[in-house]
Amino acid sequence: MLTLDDFRTRAPELVAAAGEERTSAILADAVTLVSAEAGPDMAEAARPVLALTVYNVAYRTLANPNGLTTEQAADYSTNVNPALSVGMRLTAAERAAIRRATGRRTVASFGLTRR
Repeated sequence: MLTLDDFRTRAPELVAAAGEERTSAILADAVTLVSAEAGPDMAEAARPVLALTVYNVAYRTLANPNGLTTEQAADYSTNVNPALSVGMRLTAAERAAIRRATGRRTVASFGLTRR
């Protein structure tokens, strides 16, 4: 879906900072996460969207591993978003993009009552 060389072309500073081994491991994890969401029947047309999603997830994980949302320098202050700070996750927008690219739609059901 996305190779180390592809990722390095887009974010050479992150690969240099994290190292090839760590970057490769994070890319593999991102591919696993995106593939699980996309399902086994990925159309060829969906692959560019899936590769972009892998890039976004890996970039976010490498660039901000602690999930910081706010940081200050003077009288140091920090703010961590718990939803981003533990593990690698897909955002709602990424899930929606994967569903659109793979042709899957969200199906919801609800009960109706008669009065």
